[in-house]
Amino acid sequence: MNIRLRFKLIALLIVLSLAGLLVFQGYWLKGLYDTLYKQMEINIRSCSCASDLSKKNRERWDLKPKMCTSAQS
Repeated sequence: MNIRLRFKLIALLIVLSLAGLLVFQGYWLKGLYDTLYKQMEINIRSCSCASDLSKKNRERWDLKPKMCTSAQS
């Protein structure tokens, strides 16, 4: 084999391996983004449910008649 042909073949293999690594890294980052986005949606739903419950509890306690707590009224 000619030396120039070997260098071209090695360069081609290097370029192909780098392209494969970039494609795999892009695929991995896309999966990571999807996972984090789903986790964010779950966290938002759980926080909104918790705030709805605390708001309902506050409203329930506000609707009860006010009791006089002091003995000198």
